[in-house]
Amino acid sequence: MNTVVIDSLQSMPLRQLQITHSKGIFMLQIIVPMAGAGSRFAVAGYTDPKPLIPVHGVPMIKVVIDNLTPNCPHRFIFIFICQADQVATYSLREKLNAWAPGCDIVELGGLTGGAACSVYTARHLLDYSQQVMIANSDQYVDVDINAYLQAINESDAAGLIMTMKASDPKWSFVGFSAEGLITRVVEKEVISDEATVGIYNFRNAGQLISAIETMVMKDLRVNGEFYVAPAYNEIIGRGAKVIHYSIGAEGHGMYGLGIPADLNQFLSLPLSRQPREGRPDMQIISHRGYWLQKPERNLPEAFHRSFDLGFGTETDVRDVAGQLVISHDMPVGGELTLEELLAIMAGRNLPLAINIKADGMAQALAKTFARYGHTNWFAFDMAVPDMRSYFHANVITYTRLSEVEPSPAWIEKAAGVWLDGFEGEWFSSQVIGDLLSQGKQVCVVSPELHGRDHRSLWQQLLELDAHDGLTICTDIPADAATFFK
Repeated sequence: MNTVVIDSLQSMPLRQLQITHSKGIFMLQIIVPMAGAGSRFAVAGYTDPKPLIPVHGVPMIKVVIDNLTPNCPHRFIFIFICQADQVATYSLREKLNAWAPGCDIVELGGLTGGAACSVYTARHLLDYSQQVMIANSDQYVDVDINAYLQAINESDAAGLIMTMKASDPKWSFVGFSAEGLITRVVEKEVISDEATVGIYNFRNAGQLISAIETMVMKDLRVNGEFYVAPAYNEIIGRGAKVIHYSIGAEGHGMYGLGIPADLNQFLSLPLSRQPREGRPDMQIISHRGYWLQKPERNLPEAFHRSFDLGFGTETDVRDVAGQLVISHDMPVGGELTLEELLAIMAGRNLPLAINIKADGMAQALAKTFARYGHTNWFAFDMAVPDMRSYFHANVITYTRLSEVEPSPAWIEKAAGVWLDGFEGEWFSSQVIGDLLSQGKQVCVVSPELHGRDHRSLWQQLLELDAHDGLTICTDIPADAATFFK
């Protein structure tokens, strides 16, 4: 009886950051262990922690979150095994709460006995009567997660395993009965042509926790570790039904992101751009960076926070002695330069809205952005005669529309509209819809920028039939991400 492992897990130091239980209604609990050190990425020259390594500008873990997020009520639980200072240095808690609102986060004080033991440390966060899904933090699956979940929800099965065609013994494999039910799960041994992908569902979390405890008590390790997949053997042995859902094969349905070679292969595929380009959601940009106190506006810390959380930004640019600098008011010296801002962006190509504060900058702006390879930007708020120079420089240019500017200048040539309300929300949903139907991009100024409550306009935007082509500029981008998600 391996009580030592169980006792050590139960006494392991945990730092619980946020707990939000939703008892009484269906709530899919999604556990994502993030224990890998990412050492092979470090050797390859990557400086970001593995969860934040960009996939076409989107942090890897955000790609995974978007890939796994279902339509049903759900709650993510992330498990870290890393140094606390790394979590703080990279604002991992803040990022995860923005990308998976309402998530729970567990930091472990040290290594566990394997993936199953890591999952077990989240037991205090689980509603044992609710369904649980365990998923890897470094893979992408080309499947509708809702269709996958439907397979267990429309059956009487106690467990569901996502599988793929494979023959390499590096995987876990499932064995079948004549009726197609899973009879056993084996690590690192080819017993069929269906291997596990790394996404596992249990009808209720209590079954999972009990199975892990039994497996650990029996000391059923593989290569010295306790894996999640063999836990199904414990519930199968009790008479439970476990089914599978096949999604194709490695490289044709399941795509690993966990080592540099696999990530580079994925990045070469058109499919890899879907996490960034395939969702017609509203874009959210911060206003002069994601600042927490007003003195931070247009300063590096606000831009770092915004970009690290996946939000582009609106900012102000003017020229001083031949240099493009970030400054809303008249510069006093020491301002951040546009090149320094783009260095903070670090190739992520998030949207930038450039508020033009001086004439004659079109060519210099275009050359600077081209030099940094940043294509996702537009200019607005320049003097009307100066707009012509932006059109000539092939810069994406927005015109203004507000209650004091009811006739937008150069509307026929402008790519988009900066939609503002200084005294109130004078425009209707039809105004926005008409602009979008004309092929114009629309960036709406959120009311809190003018000291008004934002909730009514946000609800109006949420109820629009389509968000493709729509952006909101806000002082509270994380709140917007939660609301519009």
